[in-house]
Amino acid sequence: MAFKFEDLVGPELLNSNGKEVSSSDALSGKKHVMLYFSAHWCPPCRAFTPLLAEAYEAHKTYLQSAQEGEEAIGEIEVVFISLDSVQSEYEGYRSTMPWMSVSYNNLWKMQIKDTLSKKYGV
Repeated sequence: MAFKFEDLVGPELLNSNGKEVSSSDALSGKKHVMLYFSAHWCPPCRAFTPLLAEAYEAHKTYLQSAQEGEEAIGEIEVVFISLDSVQSEYEGYRSTMPWMSVSYNNLWKMQIKDTLSKKYGV
């Protein structure tokens, strides 16, 4: 049986503009998918997020300017898994990120946050 991203992060993700997109479409063909567990209330997380965003954007820029044959490095995607318990705090923090996010409702309604936190020891 083939691995399905939607089994891990749910059927939809939010893009950086807050628009719902299909998880399988958004993550298809990515060489690496990173789950980023973070929360607005976590000072080390808030310090790391801008650094990760800068690296994420630099990687995208590199891929856009890569010469033929250099694409082997592969495209990456980051998926934000929020540990916030207040939706407005989740929304504010998510808006600073240039990558995909599991929606606040799906984190709780589908128990994605709890399932992934347990699976990965967060």
